[in-house]
Amino acid sequence: MTTTTASHHLSPAFPGRAPWGTAGKLRAWQQGAMERYIQEQPRDFLAVATPGAGKTTFALTLASWLLHHHVVQQITVVAPTEHLKKQWAEAAARIGIRLDPEYSAGPLSKEYHGVAVTYAGVGV
Repeated sequence: MTTTTASHHLSPAFPGRAPWGTAGKLRAWQQGAMERYIQEQPRDFLAVATPGAGKTTFALTLASWLLHHHVVQQITVVAPTEHLKKQWAEAAARIGIRLDPEYSAGPLSKEYHGVAVTYAGVGV
């Protein structure tokens, strides 16, 4: 007889899931979106998904691909709050993308692949 605990039925947004932005395997929707992006390589691409669905993992996986294939030279993450800006930088670091969460203006240090800024910081 197989038993499961209640935690097996919880949303991935609950504790116990992979750390933010670091899932080791892409979900079906993420894999499909990656394949579509790589095939079409559009100028703009919008991924819409519910909270906890893996948007950060998808975005960072795509960012890694874009950097690796020299499609882009830098990544810019724009977040609504200081806290989320830092979370993005931490999640990116876990997969080898170095984002400067303290960037304010001027040239980017060569040690970073990009920046994480707030909406308010974009206008600076």
